[in-house]
Amino acid sequence: MRCEYCGTENVDGARFCKGCGGDLTQQNGAAGQSNRSDHSNENWNATARQNSSNINPPQVGDMGDYQPISMWGYFGYELLFAIPCVGFIMLLVFSFGGTKNVNLRNFARSYFCFYIVVIVLMLFLFFSTGMASMMGRMYY
Repeated sequence: MRCEYCGTENVDGARFCKGCGGDLTQQNGAAGQSNRSDHSNENWNATARQNSSNINPPQVGDMGDYQPISMWGYFGYELLFAIPCVGFIMLLVFSFGGTKNVNLRNFARSYFCFYIVVIVLMLFLFFSTGMASMMGRMYY
């Protein structure tokens, strides 16, 4: 079935056009009938066609900012971030805008959150064991 608004070929029985979102049930039924919802639908379809022309999904060879990280890439960044001082500095750089790759930035941010959780847990354990040992000294 071909959409009368944009000309996109759709599967038979589809309710809406996959190209512009137009209502295909009106094309099957009473095409001559016109009511207020038909006119608002036509306005919406015109807006949808105009907005859909501005959408350009990234092509396979042009991933740019969304380049996926390979398994070895993740392993390498794990090793880099594990280096005591340099790794932490690189983690901060990648987390707060040192790369255009969104996937690498998100990975660095998640690793940074992991660092924060580990530090908070270590502080909690340090102070809780210290307080327990102090309480033990008071009673003996």
